[in-house]
Amino acid sequence: MADALRKRKLRASLKDVKIREPADVDRRLTNSADIYAFLSCYFPDVFWGHWTDQRREMVAAILNAARYGGDQAIAAPRGEGKTSIVQCVTIYCVMHGILSFPLIAAATGPNAEQILANIKYQLERNQALADDYPEICDPILALDGTAQRGPSANFRSRYS
Repeated sequence: MADALRKRKLRASLKDVKIREPADVDRRLTNSADIYAFLSCYFPDVFWGHWTDQRREMVAAILNAARYGGDQAIAAPRGEGKTSIVQCVTIYCVMHGILSFPLIAAATGPNAEQILANIKYQLERNQALADDYPEICDPILALDGTAQRGPSANFRSRYS
């Protein structure tokens, strides 16, 4: 009887997911207020150098559509970062409660799957995001790629 109780408590404790405090609250607040700072800070390998007017217009159009809806298409030459901008602005919108269930549309199913994989990769592997947004990234990391673990997990945080 005592052994069964001990094992039950052990299994329950393994389901507990502790959510850390943000590592750098000032960085998070600063970058939350400015989407371009957010993109440059958390995705430095993607967004380095000067923000061109065309890229700023793309970011603003995507953010506007996320907040207010709309049906605007964005056209730009190949290599201008359209897909990267969409992926990273989507992450910004999810992190800040602008979008709960973003829709991924692409020319083909495999392209859409790749966009989703890129977003998931950032949420699972981007250490700066995980450090500053632990209430979002820690539960994702705790699932370890297995969505079935979600319903039985217990999340505990003083921050969120």
